[in-house]
Amino acid sequence: MRKLSQTPWLLGLWVLGGGIFSPLSAQEVTEPATGTKFPAQRPFLDEAGQPTVQCVGTAVRKRLVFKVYGMCLYVDLNGLRQRVAGKPLSTDAAAQFLIEGDVPRGFVLQFVRDVGKDNVIEAFREGLRKNWSGGGFPESAPTVQQFLSAVGSDIAKGQEIRIWLDADGNVTVQFAQRPVVRIADATLARAIAAIWLGAQPVSPDIRASLLKDLPARTAGP
Repeated sequence: MRKLSQTPWLLGLWVLGGGIFSPLSAQEVTEPATGTKFPAQRPFLDEAGQPTVQCVGTAVRKRLVFKVYGMCLYVDLNGLRQRVAGKPLSTDAAAQFLIEGDVPRGFVLQFVRDVGKDNVIEAFREGLRKNWSGGGFPESAPTVQQFLSAVGSDIAKGQEIRIWLDADGNVTVQFAQRPVVRIADATLARAIAAIWLGAQPVSPDIRASLLKDLPARTAGP
């Protein structure tokens, strides 16, 4: 399959609906444009004993007529409800909670076509550069290079990249059969979340789709 040659578009998702929950089971969510399926809930880090995180929104990335991947945002809703303590939560406030790292959250990207290593690295590099806080983007910093190395690989159709961010500023990357990578860098974690949820996201439609249900879902089960 031909690999796409452009890079900055890779993280610029187009939203075609916020995900379809199966009427027969609450155990699965389908991203409608790609048909990719995600568990409606799962343990954080996919590890037993971790808090449960829920799928709160999905999106699809397209390049021209080509679908690249479906994406799901996971959030520890119980933890978020405790943080807001029953107060009404706006979409912007929810985004800020998830960027600042108050609760466990995760981004799962499931690819529906092949994408080359260089494209993946450049897309994440650009996303971090645009959303880095506290000064210039330290591209050569060891933690940044560790993250880019963790996501930097040729990706085949059907493979997933899972990026988990915990409440202590730690980043965990799971990709195919490669070893799990854990990085302690709160600034990096914030920049990763801001790629999709920040004030200058890769796509305002993505931000809106991923966050639109959070105010209602934090109000109750």
